Amino acid sequence: MNNENNINNNLLIFDGVLILILIAELIVGKYVLKSKSKKLFNRKIDEYEETINLNDVEEILNEDYIKTLEFGPIILKYCHILINTLDKENLQTFYHNINTLKTLPYNIKLTDLLRGKIVGGKYNPDNTIQLVEKYKSALPHELTHMASTIVKDNGYVLSGFHQIIGSHGYGHGINEGYTQYFTEKHFRNIFPDIPEAYPLEMEIVKKLICVIGEKEMENLYFHSNLSGLINNISHYSSLDEAQSFIAAVDFVRVYIYKAFKSKEIKNMLEIKLQQINYILLKCFLNKQKEKQIKGVSTKKLKLAEEEFDNYLGYEISLGSMFGTDTFNIGISEEVEDNLRRKIKYSN
Repeated sequence: MNNENNINNNLLIFDGVLILILIAELIVGKYVLKSKSKKLFNRKIDEYEETINLNDVEEILNEDYIKTLEFGPIILKYCHILINTLDKENLQTFYHNINTLKTLPYNIKLTDLLRGKIVGGKYNPDNTIQLVEKYKSALPHELTHMASTIVKDNGYVLSGFHQIIGSHGYGHGINEGYTQYFTEKHFRNIFPDIPEAYPLEMEIVKKLICVIGEKEMENLYFHSNLSGLINNISHYSSLDEAQSFIAAVDFVRVYIYKAFKSKEIKNMLEIKLQQINYILLKCFLNKQKEKQIKGVSTKKLKLAEEEFDNYLGYEISLGSMFGTDTFNIGISEEVEDNLRRKIKYSN
């Protein structure tokens, strides 16, 4: 989990270095951005990796082993809560990993400081969690990654909604948003010090849940089923829009903390966030129409719309964190009205 609060007070001795880095980034930034944004924004996967059948996994929690791990009591408490929270079929990956989990220290690197972020914890596909001692409150988030990550024989890592092969990944943004959402929802009462993280990604996830459904999102995540998530989204839009939605959230994940570096990055973020909002609205309106056809009451439809409107509004201000102006992330009234009319009168 990344703690990406402003840490300028801790970087005074690096001011000169940072200034040089920022100047260099401003000079070459638009060329790098153009290359990276094309890769992230237009990324599509024609064939998704399918999840692994783990029905033969032995459903045993080796408490004696877990107690020997660093932070063992915290891990054990997490395990008991998760077992009591999830349906049995969603615990297969958890049981596959938990009894061989290892915990290792993570030492903050100079490069972390220069990049302006501190890595508090990290789950690795070799089933290890690296953690900075002072950020042990990040452990529940990393354990949720552990409970949803499988490595296939062909080298693909399926981690919740994130598919990784080598240095290439797809679905990172939506995966971090849901991981944090699930962790806060089910563990904050027991672990009140869980750090706040991925606020924008979480807002996107909450709005997406209004379309997909709470239980279905949970099932897809703990079966590492990105393909299923994309199919669910495309049911209310199109495959192209579903893939573009996932890629746009990936873009936000990479660049949201770099918005202050150039106007071009900020403008690109606004475009991606507007696209995200448009696709979510289209999906939600199509779902509402589907419910209406099935005879769902007007009162229930209105309540659903009110909940949907609670998340990811039409502008966000990141000035206090990033020194940027307000982001306009909403679609215009004209575009929204046209979309509503089109869906209303479509067959």
